[in-house]
Amino acid sequence: MAVSIEQASFNALAAHLSSKLAGVDIQDSWPDAEEELTASAITILFAGKAEVTYLDPRPVGNARIHKAISPKVTTAQATTEPTAVALANALKAGWNAHLGSTGATGAHLVADAINTVATVDATNEATAITLANDLRAAFAPHTQSTTFHADAADLETTITAPIAVDTATLYALLNDLRWRINQHYATRAYIFEYQQLEQPIQLDLWTIYQPAREDLIDRLEKAINPSIHEGRHGVVLDLADGWTGKLWAWFDSPVRIEGEGHTKQSEFRANYRGTVEMVRTVTAQTPRLARLIFTASDGAGVLAQETVSPS
Repeated sequence: MAVSIEQASFNALAAHLSSKLAGVDIQDSWPDAEEELTASAITILFAGKAEVTYLDPRPVGNARIHKAISPKVTTAQATTEPTAVALANALKAGWNAHLGSTGATGAHLVADAINTVATVDATNEATAITLANDLRAAFAPHTQSTTFHADAADLETTITAPIAVDTATLYALLNDLRWRINQHYATRAYIFEYQQLEQPIQLDLWTIYQPAREDLIDRLEKAINPSIHEGRHGVVLDLADGWTGKLWAWFDSPVRIEGEGHTKQSEFRANYRGTVEMVRTVTAQTPRLARLIFTASDGAGVLAQETVSPS
């Protein structure tokens, strides 16, 4: 991810406030002490380290790999030269049709013109070997791409048969391709919650007149307390910046501050202390997780590794 989940929650909250509070300057740092205050501003700051709680991984939703399922390849398995030729050509036709499947009822977000197989149709064992190996080479670059697939790439479906070099390896590869290609067409992914974070956060309202502060408090209350969740007023927002899921933010009552303060001029402020709760998720192609392995790396090697298993 380009940003941490904490920063993603910060960005989502800032965007929400900007959409609800027209004319208010939303900032990520206190105003410059040497500059005059704007008429009204709100600053959002992290107010400490996030508290992390590991959860028993549980599925909370599905992630689509394909928008629609492509027709299965039903041609018989390769056991003779004629059946190998027939299967190789059927796999090629089905594969290229799958890669081009888009639109409202199609499988992909956009067509994959990169991994189509242009090899001529097989007519004998030798040409079937060439075609099977070309299909094998095109498989992973397509299935593991996030460009073409809806919510997640297919990282689990892999070709296990080696490159074909003779009759036995040709049959093995074609039959493996038949199984794996059909599996890829229908595979799905599951979204698991595995970690909860509670990030302390601070909102400061900055105005230069008392009536302006009270007006801004009233407007902000409507923006940050539109609903009740788990017995608390707060706001639920979608995460962004590549993160899935939602954040839940709630705040204590405001503390009013006034007088000559940070900016060396008359200021009427209000301070809110709050918490943003978010849940990290992981996508997997199995309905139950055996364990999660977290690895920290500096790019040159593994620095630390931690394994979390469901209770």
